[in-house]
Amino acid sequence: MKPVALYIHVPFCIKKCPYCIFYKEDYSLESEQAFINALDKEAEFYQKKFPSMTIKTVFIGGGTPNILSLDSLKKLCHIINSRFQLQQNAEFTVEINPDHVTKTKMSLLFKNGVNRISIGSQSFNQSDLNFLGRTHSPDKTKKTVQLLKEIGFENINLDFIFGLPNSTIESVQHSINEALSLSPTHLSTY
Repeated sequence: MKPVALYIHVPFCIKKCPYCIFYKEDYSLESEQAFINALDKEAEFYQKKFPSMTIKTVFIGGGTPNILSLDSLKKLCHIINSRFQLQQNAEFTVEINPDHVTKTKMSLLFKNGVNRISIGSQSFNQSDLNFLGRTHSPDKTKKTVQLLKEIGFENINLDFIFGLPNSTIESVQHSINEALSLSPTHLSTY
């Protein structure tokens, strides 16, 4: 069996952004716990059905994966690391929202094999963030990148949305320049 990619969708958000079309639910601790328990059962099913399956990449997206409690993030990492065979040097990404970043959560991810973080920065223009319904600031994104680098993350992606109704060449250039000044390893543009 060829190595496969694993995507896990964490559907929870505190606030639903008006542009997002991904499946999402309002966050509650009860929903979070039910999700983690169901995920473990599903992972166990695949572990038994495909015992020789190896994983070349893991992507945990959402929603807002880093909205999960510290305990649930730890369980999530344990499920992936114990139920699946990850290839040596597999890319293991978690998508994060700058609003829900803590040093404790990011350190936990790093210690549990996450080696790539994708930040939903969307823009370095506050007016764009307001239009998109985002609650973080450009400064929060910059502080998040700095914190991730201090923890030891070397592979950092920044997501951006362009072509907004009030965008100008100058505002787009500003976002790109700000992003490049942080030396990310990848930019995703939408």
